[in-house]
Amino acid sequence: MLFRSPKTRGALTLDVQGQGASRVLQASGEFNAEIAAVAFGKLAGMGDDPARRVSLPVNAACTISSLSVPLDANMAPVISDARLNLSGTLSTVAIEVTPASGARTTISTGALALTLKSERLADALVLQVSTAAQPASTAVQPASTAVQPAAASAAQSSSGSLNINATVRGAVAANATAKAKPTIDAVVKASRFPAATLDALAATNGAIVKYVGDSIDADITATNFSADQGALSAKITSQFASLDAPALTIKDGFARVSSAKPLIATFAMSPAVREELLTSINPIFADVVAGSPARFTLTNLAWPLTGDRRTFDGAFTLETGEVKLTNSGPLAFLLAAAGAGRSDGFDAYLEPLRGTIAKGRLTYRDFALRAGKTTSGGTSAGGAQWKNSLIFAGDIDLAAKPMFANSISTGVPLSDAASWSSAAKGIFDSIGAASPDLLKSLVVGVEMSGPLFDAAGKPAKLSMKLKLPDMGDLIRDDPGALINAAGSIFDAIRGSDKPKTPKKPKAQKPKATDAPPPPPPQ
Repeated sequence: MLFRSPKTRGALTLDVQGQGASRVLQASGEFNAEIAAVAFGKLAGMGDDPARRVSLPVNAACTISSLSVPLDANMAPVISDARLNLSGTLSTVAIEVTPASGARTTISTGALALTLKSERLADALVLQVSTAAQPASTAVQPASTAVQPAAASAAQSSSGSLNINATVRGAVAANATAKAKPTIDAVVKASRFPAATLDALAATNGAIVKYVGDSIDADITATNFSADQGALSAKITSQFASLDAPALTIKDGFARVSSAKPLIATFAMSPAVREELLTSINPIFADVVAGSPARFTLTNLAWPLTGDRRTFDGAFTLETGEVKLTNSGPLAFLLAAAGAGRSDGFDAYLEPLRGTIAKGRLTYRDFALRAGKTTSGGTSAGGAQWKNSLIFAGDIDLAAKPMFANSISTGVPLSDAASWSSAAKGIFDSIGAASPDLLKSLVVGVEMSGPLFDAAGKPAKLSMKLKLPDMGDLIRDDPGALINAAGSIFDAIRGSDKPKTPKKPKAQKPKATDAPPPPPPQ
């Protein structure tokens, strides 16, 4: 049986041998396919990316050395007893990267060689993948490679590599009435392996490149890993991120991480990470324009393998430290009120965000942003002093579809107004002297709620409402004075230290008397 097209060719031989219950279907064959550079780029999610392109066509070859499938009395295949010996290659994937600086580079590895063997599919299937020079006998050599010597040379000189050794047991059920329960033992090692190749093979539409960068180093070990049990350890580093997961276990239908061996990740605050991942936790991350890599520590995880986020539990700490912010987001007016807002951005310090997830509900409180950097006074954070604070709290339903913010609140402690204007300082000095508890309770801010993503999966705009000072029972003590103070507080926030223009004196009217006016002069 022959297959032939402009980009694909192959041959498959089928033969039934034996008689009665001893009949066996034998198959062998070879297939070769050329994937155009543009087509492979689209598979990898790079179709609209002006900074990245696949510079050479990609060739895939597969050889079925032998495939033996026993047939039952009805000529139906007994897949569990099948034997397999298969090999294949994927030619060098060369990805040309042109960043904004214009310093063009090529990320690539040698050709991938694959073998897949099994003496009986119900027992075990052995997979090996490694980088190796592409055998000339199995490659379809397109004429286009001859006119791109520079790209070909760069690809051949790459030091990237990938090696996978895996054994899969129970991939096929032993009989028709049983259910397959595959378990995996595997070791994966990668060095400068192109992330776009993983995007193409996993059909992730460029997400891996977007979040981690163009190439990956990895060391992953899986032991007796299945849907019911097993353990996995992983160390992954890349251009934008790193991950150290020393002990991810599967137990009782959950993937678990414990505080004894937490998962630690670092990642650059790229636009994709900020807008598509972190902004759903708190919108302040949308305003980050520069900063050191963030550090994420997962101290507890119970992720349901069914994907039902209503049973998802976890605890984490997110540390971002000192960052550069622009006040263009939903909290711009609060940043401006605090004297921090500037069109060209400003320095700020984000305290660690400590979140807890219980039954799919993420909550956190006392997550502070410090603004107004100074050499003395204010609050100390990150080795510097900061005059003003914004305090955040969050309540987010991760199990909702789409995820829903029940409440993301942002408060400005009004006691910080002492550094905003002299008028505010005078008011708060007097309130603090009369009632320190009242002064601590005065907070103004906003509360946001609503779906976090729209129908297209893009971050949605949350509804906002003003959050007024919470005076609690204190307002019953002296309601008149407190209401007056609240009004003065908002006036003071909008005030400044600029001298006020003196008002012109009003013309005085003559005082009225009971005496009649004097007669007109004669």
